[in-house]
Amino acid sequence: MIKKNVLWLYTLNGPGSTIEPLIIDNEKNYYIFSCKPHECEENQIEIIYNPNKEKITGIIMERRKAKWLTNTSECTKKYFKFRQAVERLILKGSIYDNSERLQ
Repeated sequence: MIKKNVLWLYTLNGPGSTIEPLIIDNEKNYYIFSCKPHECEENQIEIIYNPNKEKITGIIMERRKAKWLTNTSECTKKYFKFRQAVERLILKGSIYDNSERLQ
């Protein structure tokens, strides 16, 4: 039986959940993001899945403490750090994403 407080990690259907195609090292991957309902800012997971290699890597943040899920390549770590930096800039209003510009 799955404990209720970690159910969001198994279902990945929290608020803001997304799956996006992504190319890393010339290979198709999928970027997956999800967070814990009502605690999204403090509890998040970001995953990159490579279907050809059947490999999952990512980072999980619980109570604002980040942990790598597996042996994550330096290229993938740089991608996660870049994406987080861009999201912080978007939240501060320093830049905006294309969806805001198109509305």
